[in-house]
Amino acid sequence: MALFRPPYGQRKQDSGAFFRSQSLHVALWNLDSQDWNRHVSVDDIINRMLMLIKRHGVLLFHDVHPKVKVALPLMLKALGNSVNWGDCHQLASMKPEELSVEGNNP
Repeated sequence: MALFRPPYGQRKQDSGAFFRSQSLHVALWNLDSQDWNRHVSVDDIINRMLMLIKRHGVLLFHDVHPKVKVALPLMLKALGNSVNWGDCHQLASMKPEELSVEGNNP
């Protein structure tokens, strides 16, 4: 399954037909780490995500921001096996009917 994450999560209301014609599934998130925000520290990211993760969903991190390389391993260690971790590669290998996060397809 090919995934597409629209920048900023934005897409036009009529884009669903285009994504389907290209066999693309829109991948969105509902828990933003705000790693992109220059006013947010590594500790802020960790504390924010440890609080938000209780809501269940898809976490947004950007691999281009150095803070993620520090924050994510600490989060993984703090949460351990209490969370079912997956990544976009695992998500892409799933069949559409196996997806349990609502709202990620147009």
